Amino acid sequence: MFCLIVFVSPLEFRQDFVPPFTTHPAYNMFAPPPQDPPFLSNYVYDHHSDVHVVKSCQHERGRGLLAVAGESRVEVLLRDSSQKFLSLTPIASFHVGATAIALDWSPEAVSPASSDNWNIELGVACADGNMRILRKTPQSPLSGEIRVFGGGTTGHSARISSLAFSSAREGMHVASVGEDCNLLIWNLSKRIKSEDDPDSSMDLGDDQQDQDQAPTAYPIAFSHPLQDVIAHDANARVLLVADSRGTVSLVDWAGAEVEEDAPEGWHRQRVVELMDPRRVAEGITGVRTSGVPMNSSLSGGADWKPDDPNIIGATYGSRWMIWDLRRVQGGKPVATGEGFLSGGHRFRWCPTDENLFAVSTISPVPGAAIKVYHISFPGAPRTYQLFGRPHRVRDIDWLTELPTSSDAQTEELQTRVPSPPWLAVAVGRKVYFVNALEEAGAINEYVI
Repeated sequence: MFCLIVFVSPLEFRQDFVPPFTTHPAYNMFAPPPQDPPFLSNYVYDHHSDVHVVKSCQHERGRGLLAVAGESRVEVLLRDSSQKFLSLTPIASFHVGATAIALDWSPEAVSPASSDNWNIELGVACADGNMRILRKTPQSPLSGEIRVFGGGTTGHSARISSLAFSSAREGMHVASVGEDCNLLIWNLSKRIKSEDDPDSSMDLGDDQQDQDQAPTAYPIAFSHPLQDVIAHDANARVLLVADSRGTVSLVDWAGAEVEEDAPEGWHRQRVVELMDPRRVAEGITGVRTSGVPMNSSLSGGADWKPDDPNIIGATYGSRWMIWDLRRVQGGKPVATGEGFLSGGHRFRWCPTDENLFAVSTISPVPGAAIKVYHISFPGAPRTYQLFGRPHRVRDIDWLTELPTSSDAQTEELQTRVPSPPWLAVAVGRKVYFVNALEEAGAINEYVI
């Protein structure tokens, strides 16, 4: 038996050998990915500061508008119908001077794609405890017009979580909720002139003293910190309020009168309470069935189906649930499913495809990932992994379709190239756009 022993000097390396720790992309945490995932649009919006909120306008005349809010600035983007592929154009910028927490579009918003007499109008709640009405028209200055209200002793005593416009018949109202367990409804009819007024400016001069009085707030107390407040165009007198304990309440704040054109399901009671039994049980027993602490920023949120006011969705803990007001069932959901084990943060119905909804988490545990569900196959979601840890998703919202254009060339382009459902995803300082009809494919394992 022969034994061959070969000694290799440590210096006798191949000249073309390079240590893998310096070149292989899997070992370089700052290397860009080899290629973008197929579900991502080539268009990426850079806000140049951390993006905290993204919100599409779902009102009929304001479709195509997207608001992006960061640490001190709110940008308004408009979908560009002249391009074959997805593209958005900045059309307004507001310097608010504080980090945005929540946004909502006014029912009076009118997209430049709908009319030459456009009107950019939205509300924003900021970390400084104030709320602001942002407005810009063709006659406004370049920086737009900003009204501040709700600060100091007149507003919430804790962090504001959400706000929503309500177009009740009595005038313009804004509802806000916070961690102080209060729903406040602000009457802004004295501060914002009606569309029929020929002088619709928001001048802060002394001659506008009557219009510049601080708005009054009507408080409604709840038992637990509140996460979301949502209004629906089908019934402006009713507000959807979601708390951190898994309870969703429908409050007829404007009165108990029954209107003839109210949707089916609103005639029986003034307040409807829906609940997630598992989350409520956690609050009572103190035993958590998921890894999400109670009353944390991961407590979840709710959303109202745009095309059906009887359908409500929410995510709490590691699950999502759907309620149907035509089948209340004692407040229990008609459908439930698994979301993110680290806790859901956003639930969003798709306004362009009635069968889709998306769930995201603000936790960095799964990285920057979202899940898109089809209501016919709720057990088989598509998971879109944009980036790995430590990136995380700050906010998501679906883009709305542009209004019907009178331009024949634009109509031909829109007919020839049908637009897929696009989901705006805020990660870091940028907003990415996910095609929800594209296969998710393999999850990106590289770390960026």
